[in-house]
Amino acid sequence: MVIYLLDQDQEAIKKVTGLLAEIGRKDCLAVFSNSSSLLAEFNRQKEVKAVFIRLGETNFNGLEVAKKITATKQKAAIIFISRYPAYASLAWQVGAAGFLTEPLDNYQFYLSLSKLSGGRGC
Repeated sequence: MVIYLLDQDQEAIKKVTGLLAEIGRKDCLAVFSNSSSLLAEFNRQKEVKAVFIRLGETNFNGLEVAKKITATKQKAAIIFISRYPAYASLAWQVGAAGFLTEPLDNYQFYLSLSKLSGGRGC
């Protein structure tokens, strides 16, 4: 499974990378700091299973990125990450498969991955 992360927060990137490394799946993550690069690669790659997108405190609009992803024929789950729980309602409005608040909880992160992969991790 290929997982994309769109984020500019270096601590969050380290956390996600570390969580995937703990289960031996760091290799399935591609990290992007701008939406245009992510969208270009997303349209080329056909194996993307999930896209984690930061909401808030970025120079990109995570909700708009999610709308562009869901408008494609490719089916990838969108999971938002934010420091602001109030953004969850916006996330659900664009069809999010999940919403994780920071600080990231290991259990919730692994549960999100498990749901996407039928319990097999990535």
